Amino acid sequence: MDYVGYHMIQGNGNDLKEEIIKLLAKSPAGMTILSISKALHTSRHTISKYVFHLTEVGTIECYEVGRAKLCVLKRGKR
Repeated sequence: MDYVGYHMIQGNGNDLKEEIIKLLAKSPAGMTILSISKALHTSRHTISKYVFHLTEVGTIECYEVGRAKLCVLKRGKR
């Protein structure tokens, strides 16, 4: 991850990260990046960056389902 992307995630993005976590906590079957972006009224590209970060730190898991990525909150993180 480049410095700009890392700075964005560490800075004002905490609210968006929390919103993604809350949304996934309410959806035990998981959600795609597209469905998360629609629910939070945020671009799919932006959600992808935050999902990547949350996956890297072990908060969520993502699985390939066809062309989509299904994201679920890791057990014990709810």
